[in-house]
Amino acid sequence: MKKSTLRKAIRESINKLIKEQPLPIITPCDADCMQIFDCKNWLASITQLPPFSSSNPNQPCQYLTNRIDHFQNQMANMNPTGPWYAQKACKVAAFQFLCQQNNCPNC
Repeated sequence: MKKSTLRKAIRESINKLIKEQPLPIITPCDADCMQIFDCKNWLASITQLPPFSSSNPNQPCQYLTNRIDHFQNQMANMNPTGPWYAQKACKVAAFQFLCQQNNCPNC
């Protein structure tokens, strides 16, 4: 199996797992797994980045999609029972939340 095909299959499996086990998120930082790191400061710093104030019509959606892909690629090479995996999964959920908030079509 090609590496790109394997990565795509893993990414799809991760997305399926996240959708099957949705986090009860009111805001991304309310999820239990977000207590692993300082989510509120992290999220505040993310939303202050240039893509969120860009006049480019593809932003911040392109940025958010890229970050989701980045974290899912990292997760593909991690132990799914480890704390770093849980943190990455929470970050994916947070970026998906931001996609919804910004009406991004491809997240």
